Order: sequence, then C-alpha cells, then structure tokens
Amino acid sequence: MLTSAKELEIRTFLGAKIAAVTASSFIRRPMIDSKQDWVALLGKTNIDGEYEMRYCTVDLLQFTDSDDEGCDDDPVVNLLYQVHLFHQYKEERSDDSNSTDNFIAVLLNLRNTFLNANRSIGVLDGAESLPLIQSGYILLGADALTGTFGHSVDLQLPVEIR
Repeated sequence: MLTSAKELEIRTFLGAKIAAVTASSFIRRPMIDSKQDWVALLGKTNIDGEYEMRYCTVDLLQFTDSDDEGCDDDPVVNLLYQVHLFHQYKEERSDDSNSTDNFIAVLLNLRNTFLNANRSIGVLDGAESLPLIQSGYILLGADALTGTFGHSVDLQLPVEIR
C-alpha cells in the first residue's frame, strides 16, 4: 500500500537522481527571502569562479489506481511527477561554453538517463520510473521562484508501482 512516507522516499530518490545528472540542487520549495538565500542554497560555482543558480524540483501531480492490475485493496498505482529544471543564463564563460548549449546537453542527458534499462527506484520494491515527457517548451526568462533570468523546462515523470 502506498503511504505518504513511501511517496516522499520516491520523490527524494528521483530528486537526487535528477540533481546528480543535471549538476543542480534538488529543493522541496524552500523559502527564499533574499538573493543571499538563493546563492547559498542554489548556487553552483562555474569555471570562472562565479555563482550560477541551478536547481530542480520534483512534485507529485497525481496518482491513478489500475482497474485491472493488482487487487482491490492494493492495486497497481501510477504516479505522475512534475519536474522543473532551471539553470541561470550565462552568455559565455572563459572556456567558451554558454548556458544555452549546456542546458540542452543537460536536458538530453537527463532524458537518456530515464531511458536506460535500470528504471528501478531502489527505495521501494516494485517501483520503476518510465521515460520522461517534456510537457512544455524550453523557456528563457525570469524564474518564478527567484526571479533570476535563465533557462527552464517542465517535464513529467511517470512512476509505476506494482
């Protein structure tokens, strides 16, 4: 049976996996009171020693119980997560890299990670992630959480628990 504690374990596992692939900070909606807060929480040092903000969030959107798999009191359940990925804009760094090319590379690496054969979610037996779904366009603009200018995208990540 799915409990809120098990769901939190799944969400934390997914967030850590996404953060590792994207070199981002995984956050669960912290309070950001000042620019110093977001730099301390979400900043990553780039090749030039400057801070660039990179973060991801993972939120449960919905669950759906199967009508024909599992049993009445413990059906197969499908969870759908919203993944928000943000990287601050940087036109050019000293190594000739830029945030636009980097963001696309990170997004495609993340896609490929969730296509791999190992879809198991190690914190819960019978749980596995399915391929990512890009639910919107890649945007360049002000971030809703911090107001910082950068690249963002929203993805959906289905999880099946048998």
